[in-house]
Amino acid sequence: MTGRIWWNRITNPAQFIEEVSDEVMSSESVILRVPEKLPWEDEFLETLQTGLERYAVRSVNIHDARGIDSPGEYLLNKYFSEAERNKCWMPTYHTFENFMAQNSETVMNQRYICIRNIEPDKIQDWINSVNTYLSCINDEKDERAIFILIINKSGDIDTGGLKEYRYSDYVTDFDCLLLCQTILSSRKFTTIQTEYIAYLAFNIAGSDYELAGQFAGYGIELARHPYRTAEVVYNEKNIKVTNLKDKINSALWNTQIKTIFPKMETERRAIVEKYRSELKKALPIRSATGEKIENPLELEIGQILLLVKKRNIANWKDYNMLKIMKEARNALAHLEAVTFTELEDMEIF
Repeated sequence: MTGRIWWNRITNPAQFIEEVSDEVMSSESVILRVPEKLPWEDEFLETLQTGLERYAVRSVNIHDARGIDSPGEYLLNKYFSEAERNKCWMPTYHTFENFMAQNSETVMNQRYICIRNIEPDKIQDWINSVNTYLSCINDEKDERAIFILIINKSGDIDTGGLKEYRYSDYVTDFDCLLLCQTILSSRKFTTIQTEYIAYLAFNIAGSDYELAGQFAGYGIELARHPYRTAEVVYNEKNIKVTNLKDKINSALWNTQIKTIFPKMETERRAIVEKYRSELKKALPIRSATGEKIENPLELEIGQILLLVKKRNIANWKDYNMLKIMKEARNALAHLEAVTFTELEDMEIF
C-alpha cells in the first residue's frame, strides 16, 4: 500500500516513472540509474509495467540478470526456439546480437525487456549488448525489442548513446517527508502533529524511505514511545542498530528544532501581543548581554516569564505555558529532547 502511494501519488517519484514511460513508449531503450536500495522496487516495476501495457500493444518482460555472463546468449535462449538458435552461425552473424537484430519474426520484437539486478562487473556488458543489437537493425522502421536497463551503480558509465534517467535527479528527502505526511493525512491529526510525526519518522529512518513510511504508519504511538516503536520495527526488519538511544535522541532533537521551536515562537508572540501594553510599561530592560530592550516583541520567553511573574500581569494558563516553554527551550538549547508529557503540556499533542 505504501509503495503504491510513493510511486503513484507522490509527485516526483510518479514523474520519474511517467517520463521513463514516455521515452520507452516512443520506442527508445533507456538506462535507469537508481540507488542500491530502490524504495518499494517491486511496486516500482509493477507500476511501470502496468502503465506501459495499458497504452501499448507490447508486453513487459522482467528479467533478473544475476548470474548471467553473456547477455546476448541469454536473450537468444530466452526468445528463440532451438530450431531458430541453430541458424545462428557465428561465421555469418559474428554476434548473438546481430543474429537477433536480423530476425524479424521473433516475439522479442514485440516486447519491452526490463533487466534488473545487473551485477556491477556486468553492467558494461549489458549496455554494450543492447547497443550492438540496436546498431544491427537494418531499417529504423523495423520492429525491435525495447530495453530498460536498471543499474544500481553510481559513478560514470559508458552509455553508448542510450538515454539515462537518474532517480536522484527527481527524488529528494522532501518527497519522503511528503510521503509520511500523506500516510498520516487520513487521521485526525492537527497540522503540527502531522509535521512532528512525519519529521520524526524521517529523522529516525534516515535515507531508508521504506523504513520512514513504516515508522509514520505508527502515528501518535511513534511520538509517544519512539524508543519502543523503533525497537519493534528494527526487530521486525532484523536490522541491528548500535546506540539506538543516541540515534532516537538525535532524531527527537532534530524533529523538535524543526517543529517545536516555530510553535513556541508563535505562542511567544501571541502572549506578547495579548499583554503588550502591560509589558511595555515594564520596559526598557537590559538583556544578559547588556542590550537595551524597548520593544515587547524583542523579549525572550524567560524575560517575559520574569516580567509577568513580577508584575502579575498574566492569567494562570499563559503563565504556565511560559514556564513550560522556558524549560523546553532550555532543554533544546542544550541538545536535549523535550519529553512527550511536555509536548502535551504545550498542547501539541
